[in-house]
Amino acid sequence: MTPRKIQRTPVKTAHLVTLLQLIHREPGISKPEMCNRTGLMPSTVHGAVARLLEEKLVVCQGMAASSGGRRASQYRLAEDIGCVGSVSIRLNHLEAGVFDLSLKPIAREEIPLSMEAIGPETYTGHAVRLLEGCLARAGLAREKLLGIGVTLPGPVDHRTGVVQQLCSAPKWQQFPIAERLKQSMGCPVVVDKDVYAVLELLAQTGEIHNPRCSAYLSICEGIGSAMMINGQVYRGGHSLAGEIGHVTVRKDGIPCPCGNTGCLELYCSDIGIVQQYNAQGSAKQTTVRQVLELAQNGDEAASRVLSQAISYLVDTTSTIIMTYDPQELVIFCTWLRSRRELFFWLLDALYAKSIFTQKHSVQIRLLEETPLNLNAAAALAVRQALEEAIVNPS
Repeated sequence: MTPRKIQRTPVKTAHLVTLLQLIHREPGISKPEMCNRTGLMPSTVHGAVARLLEEKLVVCQGMAASSGGRRASQYRLAEDIGCVGSVSIRLNHLEAGVFDLSLKPIAREEIPLSMEAIGPETYTGHAVRLLEGCLARAGLAREKLLGIGVTLPGPVDHRTGVVQQLCSAPKWQQFPIAERLKQSMGCPVVVDKDVYAVLELLAQTGEIHNPRCSAYLSICEGIGSAMMINGQVYRGGHSLAGEIGHVTVRKDGIPCPCGNTGCLELYCSDIGIVQQYNAQGSAKQTTVRQVLELAQNGDEAASRVLSQAISYLVDTTSTIIMTYDPQELVIFCTWLRSRRELFFWLLDALYAKSIFTQKHSVQIRLLEETPLNLNAAAALAVRQALEEAIVNPS
């Protein structure tokens, strides 16, 4: 008699991903240890491990030492179980990589590339070339690729993989990037907005300590945010939730490609800070790091630009706190991380702004890592690959 195929819910798939990563980080771990590390119920861990064994994703490597009772089995990742591709698309930067199912990078490549300068078809061709290069460097056949994850800096229909709209790259509107990559690489493709994917990754890896209500603010080429409520990223009706970079901070401000005026990212993003300085300074700069160095050396224009950026970010973080009341706010910003005193200045100004934004109201911290977009895209692909393995086992 053929056994009936069991389909798992997304929550069960999330448990599989969590345990698979844990087994990678701690090869030889036992089920009781998995329960202690994750807080999952023994029955949940037992069922998840059974599924991972059935799909040949993990193997039993032996028995743990006895502690007076029954000896527990130990588990590790199976060898040669395939890999996933990852593509991180940013406004002026393209990065691709190949990861194993525990999110360990196998190979990665990156190039400077403007989304605005070239069309999405040509851009996707570059992404395919980078992915193929990563597979070649890793000595992996394309058949080993179980799926590809993609992150982009704007609203995406994550169900279809179609880009909705990117105000800084209008040629990308309604572009079916998932379908294009699937045609080229011959495997499933999942696409999401970068801040949503990163927040999910942070929760998955334990970097978010309060998934019941947490916020993520990303400040790089552009600015975006994401909210996690009861363990789920809040998307809104059209994946527009979190587009805080296009909230007006100056009514008399400069026009934004989105059609608004005085948008936050025109003054506080990496690109915005450079443009603001170049509008005031004598010598033109190309990177936010250069503006930071000028401010440290006493350049008044650079100091004014950074002071303005801090002021607008205080208003922005205050809005996030008073709108959503998160328990935790995690910020990614290279220039705040490079000049830690600016981050402390932001915190003091925020705490002094209102009784609702005082220190005890929310935990605010900077991410120390480099951009997590590529890892987050890989995590998207891993989740999809596991779901495919469970729902449609070979």
